[in-house]
Amino acid sequence: RVTTLPWRPVYLDGSTLVFIDGKIFAFGGDPASKSVKSINLKESNPEWKSEQEMLHELVDPLIVQFASKVYAFGRWNTMVTQEFDPALNKWRMRSQMPGCCCGSAVALGDNIYVVGGSQRVCFSYDPENDEWEVLSKPTHEYYTNPTVWKGKILLWNTEHVEEYDPVDDCWSNRDELLPDGDINRMYLYGSCSL
Repeated sequence: RVTTLPWRPVYLDGSTLVFIDGKIFAFGGDPASKSVKSINLKESNPEWKSEQEMLHELVDPLIVQFASKVYAFGRWNTMVTQEFDPALNKWRMRSQMPGCCCGSAVALGDNIYVVGGSQRVCFSYDPENDEWEVLSKPTHEYYTNPTVWKGKILLWNTEHVEEYDPVDDCWSNRDELLPDGDINRMYLYGSCSL
């Protein structure tokens, strides 16, 4: 079914859009906002609705769904970690990130990884124990969403691809995965490998 939707609430520039359980959610905004809005794609005439607000305002947060919860990580100069439990419709603050990251985040195994950005970070977050670990850094800056592939994390930009092995805590050059240097084709391959 093809339909036209207001993909982003017009008043929420700087929000992060995420698809969770049949809904598109918009977290945060610019200026920094606690706002959480959703649009239910299962409805015949979907409209944006307000959800339980975050506890701390964020601009363009990193959002990861992990097990039955949703995690919102600060971006730019905010190291905040917030956890949302949809069953209880409740947010709670968690341990701060060990540093800033304007990169991206992804779930892998029992952890969430915050990686990339101009800071070239690699942080591991254990949601069960609410603990952060600083890991080895990638060689280059990356701002794309990572891809989990064969138990490893792939990051890329227009010139490089790196693969992170969480078992050995090391990054490897994988430039051979750039198809003919065409980053647009890399995005397609990355999204198909999930």
